Amino acid sequence: MNKYEELRSMCYSSKILCGTELYNLLEEDYMKELVSKIGDGTVITKSKMSFGTNKIQKYELFLYNLDRLVYYLKDRLFINPTEFRIYLSYMIESRYIDKILFTKELFDDDSFKFEVYFWQIASERLLGCLGVMTLLPPIKEKLEELEFDPKKYNIKKKNDAREVFNFFSGMINCRHDNLFNLFIDNKTIPPERIDFYMWAWCNVLDEYIKKREHYLKLIEIN
Repeated sequence: MNKYEELRSMCYSSKILCGTELYNLLEEDYMKELVSKIGDGTVITKSKMSFGTNKIQKYELFLYNLDRLVYYLKDRLFINPTEFRIYLSYMIESRYIDKILFTKELFDDDSFKFEVYFWQIASERLLGCLGVMTLLPPIKEKLEELEFDPKKYNIKKKNDAREVFNFFSGMINCRHDNLFNLFIDNKTIPPERIDFYMWAWCNVLDEYIKKREHYLKLIEIN
């Protein structure tokens, strides 16, 4: 059995929390490309807790850490399952994804460091799109009301990555569907369609403006 087939079969393992999402991701062409980059051999982890041994195959580590990213986001984002799948497919293209997929570390061994990578992966596409959209007056006005300026954040920095992720998770949780237009790369949008995507962003930001105070209070209670 090759690595790709091994990963597909692992999606049914009790050690994997988000098997359905991972199985669907493995069907993506870009994901198949990533799988082809997994080296042969084993990795020694700090603990035996997750696998019952501290010596595991590199492809097992690859899938396990990806599974923890998906679980982390599912636990924090209230989003339509179909749109979550679209969101995940874009996140796999993040420049930060290699930090969790091709590491020699297990997520459980150093959870805080990996959490920073999760914030970066989850925020990169949205921050890039919003950074362009903020040039449009209706978007700029709504972001000023929310006191969020995409241009001032550098998600390579831990605190910035956390703040940006918190903003986007709040925005998503206050809307939770009709979000997929936000994930489209601005560079692929024809000029005659820019108004459509601008108003898609406006609708989501309006929802966040309307619900943000209640959402933040709910987060404090939890």
